Amino acid sequence: MARTTPGIPATPAKDVTQVERVGGHPALDFANTVSWRAQDREIDYLRDHAALIAWSCSAGLMTAREAQRLERHARTQPRHAGAALARARGLRETIFRIGRAMARGEAPPADALERAHAARVEALRQARIARTGPGVWAPTWRATPPHLDRPWWPVAAAFATVLEHPEPHPLGVCPDCSWLFLDTSHNRSRRWCSSGDCGNRARGRRFRARHAST
Repeated sequence: MARTTPGIPATPAKDVTQVERVGGHPALDFANTVSWRAQDREIDYLRDHAALIAWSCSAGLMTAREAQRLERHARTQPRHAGAALARARGLRETIFRIGRAMARGEAPPADALERAHAARVEALRQARIARTGPGVWAPTWRATPPHLDRPWWPVAAAFATVLEHPEPHPLGVCPDCSWLFLDTSHNRSRRWCSSGDCGNRARGRRFRARHAST
């Protein structure tokens, strides 16, 4: 898990694939490629288009062979790769805004819903329906010709399933690092992205505060 130790400055992971997946859904894990949003120690793990490809491949959204082909193509089109990365980051922030609102019991921002829908339409426009398992047919994306937006297409298409959950929504947002997650606990009591990470830090802060006050 790519995190920090209290008292030690945060540094980006060498590899985005080291970022722990606690979201319970690929779209939420994609949103979680930023830690500690709007804080001094904010970390963006999607540092470049290569990191975007690496994340998509490690999440099982594209094959290693397809990733290698797309990496070669991206190196020949650096300006277009940068634009594709910007679109991916835009989708990521849209997912976060919607997810955070739902986790708080609020209506998602209308403009964010419109952007999420537009991204999904764009992704599905590039997809085809293919058999992905016994009796299972789902959107898939052709590996050729390589397209620089390919890594985020499955994320945009899959995010709709998060929105389809009936209220009360099972979404949560970590009060420490701002990661999103699906709360599948029996009584919807999960508070932290990880009890052993952000949860431990919060308990440590409370412990130090109690001892400082005495």
